[in-house]
Amino acid sequence: MAKHKRDLKRERTWRRHIADQPGSGHTVRAYCETHRLRETSFYFWRAEIAKRDREARKTTAEGMLRDLSEVKVGDPVVHESHGIGRYLGLENLDFGDGETEFLTLEYTRGDKLYVPVSQLHLISRYSGGPPETAPLHDLGSGQWEKAKKKAAARVRDTAAELLNL
Repeated sequence: MAKHKRDLKRERTWRRHIADQPGSGHTVRAYCETHRLRETSFYFWRAEIAKRDREARKTTAEGMLRDLSEVKVGDPVVHESHGIGRYLGLENLDFGDGETEFLTLEYTRGDKLYVPVSQLHLISRYSGGPPETAPLHDLGSGQWEKAKKKAAARVRDTAAELLNL
């Protein structure tokens, strides 16, 4: 709790610092010198704030499925860990503990992933273009991880450009 309050205080002082020095390319260095903070600590702190903000947005994001009525059979969906697949419907499977309901997702080469309904929070709508042209990923190929890293690098580059404005 104390760390969270300290981060909020730093965030307010950082925003004030930027407002006081518009157009300065050295705002990070000046801020760090003023507040006796190493630049590497500053970037780690900013990354931590950004991660917490992303986590908070995940639960309220437009793309997140709130319930199964929002997705139709054949719609492309995005699994947080496995990438883009096509929703095939619900299936009841019994693994010895009684029947459990699963979302069935199909990936390239007909590979299927069964996601328990209790993990619906890991699934979001595909929003990258027309649903019929959604590029399905290969399960276990590392293709999704590579795409996420590439997107993160683009975000980092854009953030760095914005800091230099």
